[in-house]
Amino acid sequence: MNSRMKKIIDNFTPLDNKDELKFKHIIDKNNLKSISENHLKAINEDNELNKCSWIAEQEHTLWLDPEIFTYFLIYMDLVGTAPSGNVGEQIYIGDLKNVFGTLTKTKKGFSYSNKKAPVIPHHSHLMQISLYCECIPGSKPFISYASNCDYRLFTEDNCDELKPENRKKYIQQLKVYQLSWQKKLEIANGDIKILSQLVRPDFSEMRKKNNIWWSGINNEYRERFKKLYA
Repeated sequence: MNSRMKKIIDNFTPLDNKDELKFKHIIDKNNLKSISENHLKAINEDNELNKCSWIAEQEHTLWLDPEIFTYFLIYMDLVGTAPSGNVGEQIYIGDLKNVFGTLTKTKKGFSYSNKKAPVIPHHSHLMQISLYCECIPGSKPFISYASNCDYRLFTEDNCDELKPENRKKYIQQLKVYQLSWQKKLEIANGDIKILSQLVRPDFSEMRKKNNIWWSGINNEYRERFKKLYA
């Protein structure tokens, strides 16, 4: 385990008892070992990926469009190279997605249920891997989903959404998001009050006891946030 991950685990603060129990299941060494092994199985069973030499957590910076002045800072899970006939080397970009089980309350306490890998990639993950491929033209993407009991690998060969012509639509969607935020920043022109008026908050989320976004925010910051909308 690298130092960054250890720091995140050591500083984890659960929302409640259920959250604490689920976290303990997630970081259980046998659970993590099974998930890691299933990612390796998925990659090694692929006839192209099992020939690669890998670099982990490769960093890239990407501007998608000359008209967009904000950029993406990217950390790719895996970047691999493999011999590819007359072409020389083929580059593969991989995103690893861990799948964790569900904790449900029973008469005896809580029960942890294993979860299978999804049968199709999540939309946000397709956007993410499409963005990665923009950094390295000609690269081939893959998404590996692994739980402690199941795994599934998606590539251009078994998932049409990962083919170059379909990745273009996800890049276009990312441009829409970026342009939307850029326009808000332009209108606000450095005025946090104006920017806050362009981003509508859901105040009801703040009232929920175990809201994942607000539970760790102390009252001082909550009140400062509310004053922006007073």
